[in-house]
Amino acid sequence: MKKAIVVFALSLLVTTALAQIKAVTEDGKVVLLHGNGTWEYYGDTEVRNEEKYDFRKAKWGDSISQVKANEKGNGRETPEGDYLMYEDNVANLKCDAYYVFAYGELVRAGYIFRESHSNRNQYIDDYLKINNALKETYGIPKKDYKKNWDKSLFKNDREHWGLAISTGDLTIYSKWENEDTDILLWLSGDNYKITHKVEYSSHSGLEKKAEKEKNKLKL
Repeated sequence: MKKAIVVFALSLLVTTALAQIKAVTEDGKVVLLHGNGTWEYYGDTEVRNEEKYDFRKAKWGDSISQVKANEKGNGRETPEGDYLMYEDNVANLKCDAYYVFAYGELVRAGYIFRESHSNRNQYIDDYLKINNALKETYGIPKKDYKKNWDKSLFKNDREHWGLAISTGDLTIYSKWENEDTDILLWLSGDNYKITHKVEYSSHSGLEKKAEKEKNKLKL
């Protein structure tokens, strides 16, 4: 990959793909800076002509073949063709990037984080790391670091919050809303297993529309 001198100043734009930064080189080319320190050419267009994506390099309504064309490597796909997943790394956290399709159209997507910790409080640290990264991209969330308690046994004992999450007693979440997309980051658990996930969903109701069309075919 050729070397390029990246001019930061006013040319930095944060993309909708988490942990990627878009920048312009001195000769006007656009590059993507990845969280792992690598970069690649985005294309020959200038920033003012950049294409807008809803998640990574996908748009709501894209077909599974369109999503595959813009992803690298081989993804895992369900036989029904309604779910597609790729292994990835975001903000130095192992994760799976996933896409959900309804009636052939992309309606939801996100990241499921796969880090494993013996100290359950470290999952909260991971959550806060992603929460801060999302804030840098999308600004202050509509709901930030909210805590829902089912049981309040450990509510005043911060050292046991990780345990409370793993048993389902505590759920932590943040939510962003922009023009086209809802973004929900959450940390929840059950039976001592913790789930850390961020999901992007379409504002346009594509999933409901697709479901209605599917039901029409059953009549």
